[in-house]
Amino acid sequence: MEPEELLNKAKNPNNIPGVYNYCDRWCERCKFTSRCLNFEMSQEEDVYNDKGERDDQKVLEIVSNNFKMAGKMLEHIAKEKGIDLNALDQEAVDKEMARHAEAENYAKRHPASKAAMEYMDSARAFFESERTSFEEKMSHLKSCYLMGIRINEVEKEAAELKDCLEVIGWHHIQIWVKLIRAISGKHEGEDWQEENGFPKDSDGSAKVALIAMDDSITAWQRIADLLPDKTDDIIHFLALIENARRETEEFFPNARSFVRPGFDEPQFMLP
Repeated sequence: MEPEELLNKAKNPNNIPGVYNYCDRWCERCKFTSRCLNFEMSQEEDVYNDKGERDDQKVLEIVSNNFKMAGKMLEHIAKEKGIDLNALDQEAVDKEMARHAEAENYAKRHPASKAAMEYMDSARAFFESERTSFEEKMSHLKSCYLMGIRINEVEKEAAELKDCLEVIGWHHIQIWVKLIRAISGKHEGEDWQEENGFPKDSDGSAKVALIAMDDSITAWQRIADLLPDKTDDIIHFLALIENARRETEEFFPNARSFVRPGFDEPQFMLP
């Protein structure tokens, strides 16, 4: 795809500008896929082999192509604005890169991201160690269903357990990733956004992380109801998430009120 083609796609009036900037990338559960340029572009990429399995080589090729496209877009925009990229001050570029690196290191040391990292590692280890237990529970519920035992309740519990595991599985990494972006962005400074009347990007990223925490807490609480023998482990996870949420809300007091394109705009919030 050439830069001109991508720019033409971006002008499609059906798309919601920037809707993909503050989402959780869970396209399968998003109601805005038909209005998202990012989703449209991703649908043009095939990352699966003939067996329906994810092909890592194809993924690497797509990532490589995306970097190339980013480079082409930069050259295209620079040419339009009369900027000579070859004349850029390398010392200034190196200084900016160092500033970004310092901000990211700061973000990794922040209490919110440290709690999120601990939660991510603990949740991953828990899922790996309890995989058999979850499969047995699902098999038991399925057997009860087939035998006609509390059919409606069993079917509902099986669906809820599956949904909760999917929610936690999806968000346990997203929380940390979004917090790193939010904290590093705030640390670098966003004065220009305020001066030009733009909302802070860090607040938007923090809001996505907070929503992921909210949904994860709800999911863990429901799993505790369905699997009471796992309560002790779940209490630990809830404490970690709550700690991360408290630190995040304290560091980003305006995050909850951030209006995300599409998701939080009244004209798009109808079911």
